[in-house]
Amino acid sequence: MKLLKCVVRPNALEEVKEALNGLGVTGMAVSEIQGFGSQKDSIDQLPTNHTTQSTKGTWRTYSLAEGLAGIQVEHIAEDSDGYLWFGTWDSGASRFDGDEFKTFNRISGLCGNQVMAIF
Repeated sequence: MKLLKCVVRPNALEEVKEALNGLGVTGMAVSEIQGFGSQKDSIDQLPTNHTTQSTKGTWRTYSLAEGLAGIQVEHIAEDSDGYLWFGTWDSGASRFDGDEFKTFNRISGLCGNQVMAIF
């Protein structure tokens, strides 16, 4: 099994799906994302601890300085107690209580530091 992650323009999604299907890829998960960047090989990063208002809520940017385990977050989930969980590519998972982060990684008992999904 292989993991393929890519960002595709909406107008090219069907073409990419057909090409992958032609290569034998029979299942895939597609998520819609909205970014903050440009199309000229550069991405504008929001400043650390930045808050942005949108029609779908408030987005806040966190970094390692605030205690987030890693900079490449693969999955975010909220548990029944209201904690936010962040799974990272190579730094374990972070639990956020609204004030501070707690990190869980290989050293603290996870079987590895790559957390692709949290349920």
